Amino acid sequence: MNPLIIRGGVGEFRGTVSSNLFSAAAAATGLSNAETQLVCTGASVPQPDWDAYFLNPGAIPTQCADGGNLFTPTARPSVTLFDRDFEAPRAWRASVR
Repeated sequence: MNPLIIRGGVGEFRGTVSSNLFSAAAAATGLSNAETQLVCTGASVPQPDWDAYFLNPGAIPTQCADGGNLFTPTARPSVTLFDRDFEAPRAWRASVR
């Protein structure tokens, strides 16, 4: 006669928090290093030259292709915050075999 064996367990399983979240928060402080955004529409959008921008950041356009812009470039600071209760995801699981 084979003995009856029951196995089981209960536990809390925790995930991890991506380090990208923390690096984004470190970079997005809302301080004076805010990026400036240029907004152009339609035919006034400059033709992008990504290689030139990579090699020389000074080549990035500061005005629309027609010489003007519909909106004034504005500094829009980004801020990333975490709630005090923020934590890695977790779940309680149980199994019986």
